[in-house]
Amino acid sequence: MNNIAQILLFFIAIFEATIAGEHILRLQEGVHSGTTLIGVEQASSVLIRCEHPDGKVGSLRWLRGGTAIKPDYVKIKSDASFVEISSYQSDQDDGVYECSAPGMSASYRLKGEKKHILPEGFRYCYGEEMASCKHADQCLVEISTSHFSCVCEDGWAGASCDMISDPVRTHPIITPPVCAYWPPVVTLLAFIAIIVLLAYCLYKFKVRNPHHYSKYTTTTVSNNNNNKPPMVSGEYTAVHQHPPGQRNGDVVADMV
Repeated sequence: MNNIAQILLFFIAIFEATIAGEHILRLQEGVHSGTTLIGVEQASSVLIRCEHPDGKVGSLRWLRGGTAIKPDYVKIKSDASFVEISSYQSDQDDGVYECSAPGMSASYRLKGEKKHILPEGFRYCYGEEMASCKHADQCLVEISTSHFSCVCEDGWAGASCDMISDPVRTHPIITPPVCAYWPPVVTLLAFIAIIVLLAYCLYKFKVRNPHHYSKYTTTTVSNNNNNKPPMVSGEYTAVHQHPPGQRNGDVVADMV
């Protein structure tokens, strides 16, 4: 009976792995492997298996996006640890699933995909060909011509799915930075502009009305001259000049 039960369990495990699409992470001592991208169909089952090189299953740790995965999703067996998702949903299950142990780690990035029917004469992209479609649900290659064909995600358009088509997404999410010193600088520039404008207006007024300023200057000078006392009296007294060698007393004597 025990052998029959073990055989049944073995076939059940194989059947589950086939249906779920099992993906295996094999850890290596001192190695932190890169992340591999895996596309998963919506509502399908996913099974990620992690194996320790020394069989120390108890030391394995699961993370999703840097956060520990709930125990309900983790299954532990004698030779490996599993994370199982029965019905995959992109909005809930997309992300990086990492299996780690002291000194080693490996991870898969799961990305939900819509179920598509492959057109006749096309094949799916693989490897570096995936870079030809930026924001696409599918990347296809026409077998006869090797031309790429992209099935764009919602909100994207263009041959490479690199143009935004959704009006809601026309503006970037991150707003442009605003300089903290901008308001004071604007105020200072406005003040300088006002001063320059006033000086220019005053200059233009002087140029257009030169007689006004000359009349004001002449009147001011005349008023200042009238207010000042005369430096020399207007009345003059005749002064007789005497011949050389003659004194005042001699003149009086002659007159007598």
